[in-house]
Amino acid sequence: MKKQPEKPVTTISKKDIRAAIAEQLQSAIPALKAQIGKKKYQDRIKKAAKLLMDGIKIMAPKPVAGIEKPSKRTTTKSKLAVAN
Repeated sequence: MKKQPEKPVTTISKKDIRAAIAEQLQSAIPALKAQIGKKKYQDRIKKAAKLLMDGIKIMAPKPVAGIEKPSKRTTTKSKLAVAN
């Protein structure tokens, strides 16, 4: 079987996520806009999106598997060998 090529990991900025949340809130509660006014409505949507954003963890892309860091053991042994 062939391995399927991995899709590149794309990161989404917090600003984009917050805008998407605000858009969904606006579509969910449009009647509130007529009751409290446009400016207060926008402010409350913005605050609600920010509060909801706090619960979302944005994951950083994983490091590439081909690059390996040297282990600590090899570096400590070489330092001991040089010291003797």
